[in-house]
Amino acid sequence: MHIQTWMFAVVFVTSVCAEGANNEQRLIDNLLKNYTQPSARPVLDDSDTVLITYRYSVTQVTEVDEREQFIVVNGMMGMTWTDHLMVWNASDYGGLDTIKVDKTAIWIPDITLYNNVDTDFEHMKDSIPLSITSDGTVSLASPTIYAAFCKMDVRYFPFDKQVCDFKFGSWTYASHHIDIESVTGEAARQTSFNENGVWDLDNVSFKKNIVKYDCCPDNFSDVTMTIGLSRRYTSYIGNILAPCILLSFLAAFVFYLPAECGEKISFSITNLLAIVLFQQLIAEALPPSDDTPYLASFFTLIISLGCVSVVSTSIILKIHYGRHKKPVNETIQRIIIKGLGSILGVYEPGNHSAGTSVSSLKRNDSVSPYRSVSARILRSTKSCDQSCDQSDSVELKEIMEEIRKFNEEVEMKKKEDEITETWINLATVMDKMMLILFMFIVFLATFIVLVTLLQNYY
Repeated sequence: MHIQTWMFAVVFVTSVCAEGANNEQRLIDNLLKNYTQPSARPVLDDSDTVLITYRYSVTQVTEVDEREQFIVVNGMMGMTWTDHLMVWNASDYGGLDTIKVDKTAIWIPDITLYNNVDTDFEHMKDSIPLSITSDGTVSLASPTIYAAFCKMDVRYFPFDKQVCDFKFGSWTYASHHIDIESVTGEAARQTSFNENGVWDLDNVSFKKNIVKYDCCPDNFSDVTMTIGLSRRYTSYIGNILAPCILLSFLAAFVFYLPAECGEKISFSITNLLAIVLFQQLIAEALPPSDDTPYLASFFTLIISLGCVSVVSTSIILKIHYGRHKKPVNETIQRIIIKGLGSILGVYEPGNHSAGTSVSSLKRNDSVSPYRSVSARILRSTKSCDQSCDQSDSVELKEIMEEIRKFNEEVEMKKKEDEITETWINLATVMDKMMLILFMFIVFLATFIVLVTLLQNYY
């Protein structure tokens, strides 16, 4: 008796399972039996419009190429539409409400990314079947990679934000044949994004458009997905921005070095080469564009200041070490050395060596021990004209002539030193002037650039 009961139960379960399996297979066979043209729209009337509901959830920003100006994103794509040829009564097939059908078996819309830049177009997993419910709703879901053209705005690099559009629509069907719209509400939320090391996802929005193209008489509908990205700037501050600002200040501090150190020119040129190197590193990462990045303009200014620094340092060193036959012009002396020099703390009114006047260089009342000795020898020579012999008189005159020449050389050397001192003072004042001017320009340029960049980011 027990054996018969167990046999009956096994047969019952087997028949139920077989019936279930047969229901799904029978349903698919019946539905596809009359589905002879997968390329035809699944409508009961030719005037009917197939409505496509599109959704895309961004999971990762794979690549943003500023030079080639395109963006690659990875995400989950989904489309739903109604296929009137795939409708059935679930009660006729054991309550079976959902089936899976291969993509090639029935009609699917030719939704295409219009601004695609990939030669293979959209990358999606083809082996995932379609999901169909008994009311004819067809769902297509697949992980998809899109590569689209994106006009990059790099003016605010590295505090830039990028806005990229992905335009989806039917390539062959006009809007009265296929209409496309995006999901709204909770279904449109982006909750699957994986953080990127360079970019943060700010927002993802969808907008429906009706467009008439020159090629075709009918209107076409499309959905434009807009992705907003903001660059993570922390690494760029430490690797590019901070070294650039520091090098710009070094270009100014070359005028702080005294001319006697002998390293002003080499310091200026080394700093200039370092700035040019940083500028080249940034230029390689930015696209050729009419909109010059503010940071690149800042680099151009700093390079220009570096060139001016080299030229100015050369002129100052020439003024400091040159052999000058004339003193500094009286007007220049009064305005620059005495006027600006006093303001900048270089010239002290009580220190006559800091600004020797031209009149002081013409003085003839210099006290020299050689001049007093010469006067005594001259008196001795006059008294010796009567008491000394001729040879002694000639010898004394020769000594006096030698002393006179030596005294003239001392006077000439003193005047040359005084002339040189005025030019050295001029070079010192110019050094201080250039230091203050460069510091002001660098401070002002740095402030303007940082404020401009941060205002765009925040």
